Amino acid sequence: MEEPKSEKETSPWISQLADVDKLKGADLKYRIEELIRIKYSVSAELRELEAKRQRVQTETAVLNRRLDEAKNEAGRRRNELDRLQMSVQQVKKVFQISEIVISEKKN
Repeated sequence: MEEPKSEKETSPWISQLADVDKLKGADLKYRIEELIRIKYSVSAELRELEAKRQRVQTETAVLNRRLDEAKNEAGRRRNELDRLQMSVQQVKKVFQISEIVISEKKN
């Protein structure tokens, strides 16, 4: 069975970092510049991700507000429907009573 490789063996960049104390002059300057480029790249990516997170949070807040508004509207419409159904039931009872009264008058 093969032993897992250490980080130093799997990443040449990491092994190069380990040898940084052996660098001189131009090589050291190149490494520092490379690290600075990496830092700026990571910072830019972090800013992009933060902006995206902010957009997603804003969109989520808008959608939650719309959802609450829709729930409130559904509740209002349910109440109106219940009120109309009660009115229909009352009208049906009035008609039933009227029919009874009319049929009794005929007899």
